[in-house]
Amino acid sequence: MRLLLDTTALIDLERGRNGAAEAVAAWSGPIVVCDVALAEFGRGEGTAERIGELRSALLNLEINLAVAADYAEITNFFRDGGWFMGANDLWMAATARAHGAALLTRHARMFGRTPGLTVVGYGVDPYEMPIEFIEL
Repeated sequence: MRLLLDTTALIDLERGRNGAAEAVAAWSGPIVVCDVALAEFGRGEGTAERIGELRSALLNLEINLAVAADYAEITNFFRDGGWFMGANDLWMAATARAHGAALLTRHARMFGRTPGLTVVGYGVDPYEMPIEFIEL
């Protein structure tokens, strides 16, 4: 099984923090990315050159019709359940699920609600922390 790095995993790997490198090292299958995570990474962390390096070094899971169908299903599931998940996170969940990949994230609780998605959590999930401990 492949392991899709979400944006938090990409950023944590780049910064060498939160146990992302250890989680990747412990994985025995291929490590992959998707354009949505790379775009978010670029918005906050990377240059176009660094995004290109990552995209060249790792298999990129494409958005296709299966991903689009999963996106619609997952979006409806979250909406009907009264839960919120950002659009980019929905795309990453749909991409992982449609391609049969596990998703590496620090947001395991949020992604863990997604039916049929294998989630690999690492580090401290900010959704599990009491609000008084979160730095703004």
